[in-house]
Amino acid sequence: MSGQINDLSLLEMLAVDENDYVRECVAGNPNTPALLLEKLAADKDLRVCKEVATNPNTPPSDREKLLEKLGTDEDEGVRQFVAFNPKTHVSMLEKLATDKDEDVRQAVADNPNAPALALEKLATDQESVVRESVAENQNAPKPLLEQLAAHEDWEVRRAVAENPNTPALALEKL
Repeated sequence: MSGQINDLSLLEMLAVDENDYVRECVAGNPNTPALLLEKLAADKDLRVCKEVATNPNTPPSDREKLLEKLGTDEDEGVRQFVAFNPKTHVSMLEKLATDKDEDVRQAVADNPNAPALALEKLATDQESVVRESVAENQNAPKPLLEQLAAHEDWEVRRAVAENPNTPALALEKL
């Protein structure tokens, strides 16, 4: 069997490929071992880092550090990815709930693990789509859904009406 490359050697070789897309694919491969993912987490291409952050073999502590790093990136698309990721730590979601970009704030409002405090803040966001996303979030606190049921914006009220966790009391307000 000499001359054959084993799977790990092949992944190691591809992990240093000059093409960003190849490295991105290695970072997203569920067979990539944690040690190699740790190296890819330092890649210059943010798409590679995003794949590492979602790879099931990435140890939770490394994932948390990586998501924290990506959550402060200047690119709003990267921050939006972090805000929507259900593995993002609560403290980062709270920080991203105050992001200057509405798409990032909306992604936090969509996140099923968004903390109640962040959802309460986002329920008063200046952008209607953010408030709607809060009303659609199935983990929004029931008192918040009751409050949003009386919102002036009909789209927010519609989202409350469609949320399967909206309490009957809130539905009566609609």
